[in-house]
Amino acid sequence: MPFKNLDLFIVAAEPSADKQGAEIVSSLLKKTPSLNVAGVLGPKLRKLPIKCLMPMEKLLVMGFVDVLMAMPKIIFRFFYLKKMILRLNPKAVLFIDYPEFNLRLERALKRKKFKGKIFHHICPTVWAWAKSRVNIMNQGIDHLFTIFPFEKDLFTEAKFTADYVGHPLAYKIANYPYNPVSFQKNHILGIFPGSRTKELSRNLPLQLAITKQLLAKHPNITPIISIGSEDKKPFIDKIVQQSGLEKYQYASEEENYDLMKNCHFAVATSGTVTLELALHKVPTVVTFAIKMVDLIIAQKILKIDLPFFCIVNILCQKFIFPELFGPNLTPNKLFYWMDLLYLDTATRENIVYHCDQLAKQMLKNDPSHEISKKMYPSFN
Repeated sequence: MPFKNLDLFIVAAEPSADKQGAEIVSSLLKKTPSLNVAGVLGPKLRKLPIKCLMPMEKLLVMGFVDVLMAMPKIIFRFFYLKKMILRLNPKAVLFIDYPEFNLRLERALKRKKFKGKIFHHICPTVWAWAKSRVNIMNQGIDHLFTIFPFEKDLFTEAKFTADYVGHPLAYKIANYPYNPVSFQKNHILGIFPGSRTKELSRNLPLQLAITKQLLAKHPNITPIISIGSEDKKPFIDKIVQQSGLEKYQYASEEENYDLMKNCHFAVATSGTVTLELALHKVPTVVTFAIKMVDLIIAQKILKIDLPFFCIVNILCQKFIFPELFGPNLTPNKLFYWMDLLYLDTATRENIVYHCDQLAKQMLKNDPSHEISKKMYPSFN
């Protein structure tokens, strides 16, 4: 290895982890610019003065079938990373989300007598399903950082320490410097199709088809399509051209929050963006097209049986955002809900009220600062 005395190894294996990891590492580097950091990094972390030992993209897969296809490579990289971390022997390791992979790697390090501190940011959804993960967490984690207020109380009898640090999105949105002249149009429909190729190919065509139907009924609507990742714009262009949608414009990833602030309503592929829309108090229809084989695996093999699937509804423990998953995602249902959210004042006001309550519950101090403050003693 080209360096010694590593302070922190970070594992950020998906886009949201990359964003949060970059904020945490930036906060740490402000305290100590000489901090020696390396790990599995996405594009945002790779911009920082730290060492990338494996690009995030080598671990990034989605969908149960895709995971099965990629399993040999994932297993190889699991053992490769375990060996690398043990050889580098950092003072601490920070794992962000990605529980199926990270929890097992954390446990494997402890079994090999790794002496450094193991931090885990983003609580696995043991409160929703897979409660057996608590046992795995006990075997690998020293310190857990949670982003929802109720999560800390789930681990009062755990062997590790759990701290609620606040949700990074709630803090970011509450302090965001909006551009006051962006998207100053009436009746904006925000379309947030996702940032991954399969998300886009499975959801965007139907989202655009229903948008065309809405425009035929309500010509005043202004559709604006969010480009979640700039490298996906050519792919999105192709889908838009095939849809025949003529009235639309794009918003870049950097313009997303300005778009959300001005949306009258939205349609979004399920993911973190739905929480961002809720924190902006935008009435939203959530879609998630899933292959039947993935649905069978989820329900019959993994025993995922949730009253809701959208994170906003899960957090509120009630139906706030209309959610259309798998076989429930049909053109008729999508048109019904998008039309209702555009027109019906009572429905819109109810959604906005519950989104406002959710935003107030989730707002805390800067989570990246809270995390770096609690990690910092490990490097001394």
